[in-house]
Amino acid sequence: MSEVDRRSEEAIRSRVRARFPRDTFLGEEGGTGGGERPREAGARPWERGWCWVVDPLDGTNNYLHGIPFFAVSLALLEEGRLRYGLTLDPVRGERFEAREGGGAWLDGRPLHVSRVAEIPFALVATGFPFDRRGHRRNLDRLALVADRVQNVRALGSAALSLAYVAAGRLEAFWELHLAPWDLAAGVLLVREAGGRVSGAGGEPFRLDGGTVLAAAPAVHRWLGEVFARAGLRPSQES
Repeated sequence: MSEVDRRSEEAIRSRVRARFPRDTFLGEEGGTGGGERPREAGARPWERGWCWVVDPLDGTNNYLHGIPFFAVSLALLEEGRLRYGLTLDPVRGERFEAREGGGAWLDGRPLHVSRVAEIPFALVATGFPFDRRGHRRNLDRLALVADRVQNVRALGSAALSLAYVAAGRLEAFWELHLAPWDLAAGVLLVREAGGRVSGAGGEPFRLDGGTVLAAAPAVHRWLGEVFARAGLRPSQES
């Protein structure tokens, strides 16, 4: 990770701690920290009290190569339940925001996922992990989808790709080998914008499940069926 990642997380962490000293903080660079509540045995950090889950720079590889597609992503969970999500695109100055039960917004304008239901007109996106050993599994999925949709993008930022699904700019996004901070804010954005979210195999979504399939309802149903028929089950993603 870059120095920019570390400095960004330090700045976010210091502001969160200053205002919410009792809350837990889970960040990509610095791990967990903060909070005054005793940790329950076996509990994940975001399952106890209030927890801020932060990716200080999602799309680091893009940033380092001068590609202007990266974001800061922040989510707030209460006892494991997503309450608030924010994805900020500093290049375009776009602020994607969602509150549980309160909808999703882009710079104050309400968001809704795409209403495209015809698969040949669906623009979808995916991503590939740093660890190339995980590429083969996703290439299998890509081969099933690529010639049946309008086109496929690999944009390099899961947080922004999820925000684009919420905004209706993409009909779907899936990826394997993701961390909680890659997913938390974007998942809430898609849900509150009327989309569906699951694990990449169609299983119920888990923040620590490592995979995601987020899409407009009709496209989500189709992709889930395609992957299931091919035998691409959750057990294959580990």
